[in-house]
Amino acid sequence: MTRPTKAGRTAPRKKQKRLPRNKPKRQTSTRQGGEIHGPGYKIGYARLSTLDQNLALEQDALKEAGCEKIFIEQVSGAASDRHAVREALDYARSGDTHIVWKLDRLVRSMKQLIETSQKVRLRN
Repeated sequence: MTRPTKAGRTAPRKKQKRLPRNKPKRQTSTRQGGEIHGPGYKIGYARLSTLDQNLALEQDALKEAGCEKIFIEQVSGAASDRHAVREALDYARSGDTHIVWKLDRLVRSMKQLIETSQKVRLRN
């Protein structure tokens, strides 16, 4: 771009200097199966309680949110051992984000939410 000078001529604009970023670059992670991904991976979790529910709505929302991997299961939220939740939490690395369509898909109570977040925090 150019700007007018006093004499009516145009002079080229000076380029602004960029300040160096002090943030350290994060390394890529390698998983057990040899799968490699960079920092900030988005992991989705979808759960169906009954056969009457439609999974497409949850999956579409998770894909739109940018989830690269989605864990799905069909089990009641009251079940204490939900395999896909455990698998999704184990899959995550530091800096990753877990995304759920609604919070009640992940936990049933505030107590469960606190316990789950503490497990993740202590692991990393």
